[in-house]
Formats: sequence, structure tokens, C-alpha cells
Amino acid sequence: MTLEDGLQQLVDALAARLDRDRVHLGQEVISLEARGPGSAQRYRIRCEGERVFEVDALILAMPTYECGRLLAALDSELGE
Repeated sequence: MTLEDGLQQLVDALAARLDRDRVHLGQEVISLEARGPGSAQRYRIRCEGERVFEVDALILAMPTYECGRLLAALDSELGE
């Protein structure tokens, strides 16, 4: 099941409503790293072209095999 006009409309709606400094579309993610302890945990996202972002939360909108590849470094069971 999906949205009538496809899931891209969800991405477009979120991007239109959020601050452009907080939404980075079309970035090829190379790796994810967990930073900090417990509830203060943040994530470092390394992208192609040596771009690096530090964030409090992640939304992964990509095929499951790509999510698994990236998440395996954070949690091997989740990556499976």
C-alpha cells in the first residue's frame, strides 16, 4: 500500500514544511556513526563529496538493503 501519487509526495511535503537547513535531499550516504552516550546520542552522517552532518534523529527513505548496509554499523541485528 502506498500514497495515491507515490511516496515522493510525502518527501516533498516534509521538505516544503521544514527548514531547508534541516532537510538534505539527494545526498548519497556513505556511512552512519553513533555519537555520544544514551539519550544524548547523536548521529554523524557521512555523504559523498566529504559532506558530514551531525543530527539528533534520522529518517531513512531508501530501499531496505541500503538501510541495512548503513544501520549494520550501529546495530548488527537491525542491519540484518
